[in-house]
Amino acid sequence: MNATTRTQPANLSNWVERISQEEMPVFSHTIQKMVRFTENSEGSLSELAKLVLQDVGMTARVLRMANSSYYNPLRYSISTISRAVVLLGLNVVRSICLSAVLIDTLIKRGVRERVAQEIARSFHAAVQARALAVQRSDTSPETVFIAALLQNIGEMAFWCMSGETGERLDRALRRPGCDPAQVEEEILGFRLKELSQGLSQAWGLEEVLHAPAQEGAKAKQRGEWITLGYQVAKKAEHGWDSPDMEVLKQRIAEQLHQPLEQVQPFLHHNAGEAAAITSGYGMKAAAQKIPLPAWQAKKFEEQAATHEEERAEASVVFLEPDPLLQLKILRELSALLNSRPNLNTLLEMVLEGIYRGVGMDRALFTLLTPDHRALRPRLALGAAQEKWVAQFHLDVDKAHPNLLTCTMDDKESLWVKDSRAPQYYSQLPAHFIDVLQVQAFFLSPIIINQRAIGLFYADREPSARPLDEESFESFKLFTQQANLGLQHLTAKPDSAPPQR
Repeated sequence: MNATTRTQPANLSNWVERISQEEMPVFSHTIQKMVRFTENSEGSLSELAKLVLQDVGMTARVLRMANSSYYNPLRYSISTISRAVVLLGLNVVRSICLSAVLIDTLIKRGVRERVAQEIARSFHAAVQARALAVQRSDTSPETVFIAALLQNIGEMAFWCMSGETGERLDRALRRPGCDPAQVEEEILGFRLKELSQGLSQAWGLEEVLHAPAQEGAKAKQRGEWITLGYQVAKKAEHGWDSPDMEVLKQRIAEQLHQPLEQVQPFLHHNAGEAAAITSGYGMKAAAQKIPLPAWQAKKFEEQAATHEEERAEASVVFLEPDPLLQLKILRELSALLNSRPNLNTLLEMVLEGIYRGVGMDRALFTLLTPDHRALRPRLALGAAQEKWVAQFHLDVDKAHPNLLTCTMDDKESLWVKDSRAPQYYSQLPAHFIDVLQVQAFFLSPIIINQRAIGLFYADREPSARPLDEESFESFKLFTQQANLGLQHLTAKPDSAPPQR
């Protein structure tokens, strides 16, 4: 236990525990996983895609932002999370996901005025800090964005779920001439800034939020961008032409080595971007609190969307077949092959096409282990995965083949219409049907160099929707594209063999 933790007031520790374990446990778990994803880890790419795709609403929001001019200025067409990771990079998609998770969590708790203000300030600061990092050719501007966004996580969490204590603090803070830090100490026994620090320790975020003390000159410079971003966001709330803002503009001009007259348009542009992306995440109330010059405020109002359709979409549990999305994903699969993807990237994109495009409740691909003695799932999409994915951890015994291994041997797709029919039930692995509770499903082999190396699986059992011929044909089309893509990749004489 470090010194900071030892000296925490008891009531601060209670608040940290309450927020982490009672109020925001899902957010706490998700944010810890996302922060640990690294750009150079292939496993991180798969895990991030899987995490996003479990939530239909988040998938829609992430894709919306991935196609926005802020994150995708070249306006590549992005219809799948897998392609977003390939084109934008893991750090950018992780940044979008963290923003979406944060907004979704706070929206569900109910957004009051101070919550909206903290969200507005955090997004404004994050966009300004990221832009400063980009201007100075920082190699990881998204790290700056995330650190700035989460810098005041304690304030956002507190105002979202503080109840009567928050109302009392709010009234006290509205007294003219009060010292906010002193008022917080008097009412809470600690400062809200300390709550942010406590949550960062509890959630393991110190590496992101407090790296400037550990990583030398580069990290120290990133800390400066975050500080400047917050100063811009806070001082702009008192006017873009206030004396304090004029001093800050001069400081930024010196940091960027730019003429002073170029700084204000730069900051105004960033504020507009911050308002646009905050609104894009479904927080128009917060976006409206980001201070904009008059001309930009008018433009924002003209372009702002209500996002009611997105919020309704978030409540949809099961996906309907979408022929247009299927076509988009198939086109993007063709484009993907020109970027020399590895096996996992290709298969993940195909699986997303099956799950979201064909409209399946559950979808999975499983690969043979290097010794060919077992099938192991690599990516699964759909609800309650932990209850059914384990059934695809299957030993391969050539002396006792089953329906799954026979499908691989036959190298043909299979539509099992009634798994309890004698010709199927006796060939399925023990307890497979009982655990999956599935009557009908699709299977298709993954083939490379004329050899089956795994299987695609999909069903609609949770929704009890029937499978049909059109869905089976679409399923086969995606799996055929996967196999053609693998053939194309391995046919290149200069390409390395795909890694499993």
